[in-house]
Amino acid sequence: MGRRLGLAALLTLAFASPAGAVTITEFPVEAGTAQGVHKPYFITTGPDGLLWFTDVGTSRGIGRISTAGDRVPPLPVTADPFDVMTASDGNVYWSEGNKVTRRRPNGFLESRTAETTTFGLTEINGNFHFATATSAGGYANLVCHFASPNNWPASSMNCSGPSGPVGSGFTDLVTLPNSHVWMPSYTEGSVRRWIPGNPFTKYDLAVGSHPFRMALGPDGNLWTTDFTGSAIYRVTTAGTWTRFPLPADRRPSDIVAGPDGALWFTQLAGNLIGRMTTDGVLTEFPIPTPDSQPRGITVGPDGALWFTEEKAGKIARLTLDTPGSGGGPGGPGGPGGGGPGTVADRAPPTFDRRLTAVPARFRVGARATPVSARARRRIPVGTTLRFILSEPAAVRIVIARAAPGRRVGRACRRPTRANRKRPRCTRWIARGTLRRQGRQGPNAVAFTGRIGRRALPPGRYRATATARDAAGNISRPSRARFTIVRR
Repeated sequence: MGRRLGLAALLTLAFASPAGAVTITEFPVEAGTAQGVHKPYFITTGPDGLLWFTDVGTSRGIGRISTAGDRVPPLPVTADPFDVMTASDGNVYWSEGNKVTRRRPNGFLESRTAETTTFGLTEINGNFHFATATSAGGYANLVCHFASPNNWPASSMNCSGPSGPVGSGFTDLVTLPNSHVWMPSYTEGSVRRWIPGNPFTKYDLAVGSHPFRMALGPDGNLWTTDFTGSAIYRVTTAGTWTRFPLPADRRPSDIVAGPDGALWFTQLAGNLIGRMTTDGVLTEFPIPTPDSQPRGITVGPDGALWFTEEKAGKIARLTLDTPGSGGGPGGPGGPGGGGPGTVADRAPPTFDRRLTAVPARFRVGARATPVSARARRRIPVGTTLRFILSEPAAVRIVIARAAPGRRVGRACRRPTRANRKRPRCTRWIARGTLRRQGRQGPNAVAFTGRIGRRALPPGRYRATATARDAAGNISRPSRARFTIVRR
């Protein structure tokens, strides 16, 4: 179990800027772990509401920390880990040396060996993909996946890559809602777009650029850090780019779309966290610990920005403040409070593609009794609820079963003798709720037809999904219908 850090272990400082006041709180990594040098690298939000990060120090591993600063014992690795991501199925994946490892929601760890070193990670149409190289010690120039994601030991590795010289240096992978994959090409000074099943398209950046990490911005464009060129690029989906220079030798590393509609990024050489609006206006925030070398950054489940300090061996939380708010994101009353000094997020998340259930007709496994073995083979077990989100958000999916009813005024009521002559209608009776932490872009939720330990009976059903972002904004509902059959 993790333990709560004492007050002496924390360092909290507040800064004011034209973009609003911020508070940065730092948490040393060594609490609750083995002694040694810690170098936290990239960071993401896990399915359990913890922040997961890769640690490339002498006590290397996969670290975890709560939004309150509680450390959880790290997970072991056999080589320096690089990237870490949470997939839509609740599995957490990370790249380590020439392997990729996943941790299932039940805690089971599985590793697969790739041919060479693994780098950036992404998900395409519900399948985990990673960047790797064609030769040992080389730069990543392939995007690969395992053919049987649920049977790793028996699955082969399928890879695609651009034609031409080897050495693209894919350090990050970003999947758009249309399933196009974009990647910074560090050694080529370019970005590439890949549509699965098609050739890679290359877009050269300014001479001397070395793009390192990439994010999908709130404006629908790609944003990438130029590590050695000290700049931030905005790249449209047509490949047209705009370069926003930073002060000399900032060495921007990781980048993420923040909850305030701006881009946030780490700067190794400047010991700063940068904020850039979608039209290129820059604000910088100093980090309390000198020469901390901030590396990775993400939006946490609490709506704050969380980043790693590679040299200082710390994890830090940055919140946007309102005077008198007590340092919470968004001001009084929590997220989205507004007020002086706050960059408020009032835009609700949207379902860029409506909720769908594929297949829409299925049976419940385990206790379902088939009419025949042939009929059982024809009808699949379970379904997958798919949707695309405009931003990270907590998703609530209510499963309701259809039942006959009678129209009474504007309501559909249970049939009774008193209303038996009223027009027929369909009532939807809630049978349970699924909750997931949704990510920006495509999401897939596996549904077996069970809620908890209870198997739903045959019938017609409707799933209604709503999304709530870190600022408290709630989306319009999105619905899908499906049928559970008795086979």
